Amino acid sequence: MELKNTTPVPNGIFEHMKTLTGTELKALLLVVRSTLGWRDKLTGKRKNRDWIAHSQFVQKAGISDRSVTSAIQGLIEKDLIEATDREGNSLKNPKDRQQRPQVYYGLAVETKAKLADTPAKNHFDRPQTLRTTKEILQNSSQQELPEYLQRELIERDEERMQCRRDKW
Repeated sequence: MELKNTTPVPNGIFEHMKTLTGTELKALLLVVRSTLGWRDKLTGKRKNRDWIAHSQFVQKAGISDRSVTSAIQGLIEKDLIEATDREGNSLKNPKDRQQRPQVYYGLAVETKAKLADTPAKNHFDRPQTLRTTKEILQNSSQQELPEYLQRELIERDEERMQCRRDKW
């Protein structure tokens, strides 16, 4: 199944979430949306970087003006994003970015590989084939079910019975 109008978010971002502040995460997701979220219709390739104005971080991510600078700086220091000018020169400190009319942001090149390839560390981290709740309810005896599911089944049965009585 392919979802339309979605942005692929590298799995590694989810692993880095615990090290990010809320504003850093919002800024990072905006960079991902502005780069990986766009596909060239002719080539099918995604953007490596995009010009994102300071005001776009404020408007689209809901970050305060002052927090944008610190969030971007935090992401650059953690090597998650890179900021460059039009020619591709690195803009690592806030004063350099402030003096440029256009600042381009993208995932850091080294980070792209790290974020894209995050294998499970052990067999417990690997995805499991799990039954849906509906399958569990249909294919299990009530003794196997957790107490909350047993209660839910009983409540559903009572509702069905009440509906039948009401129709009489």
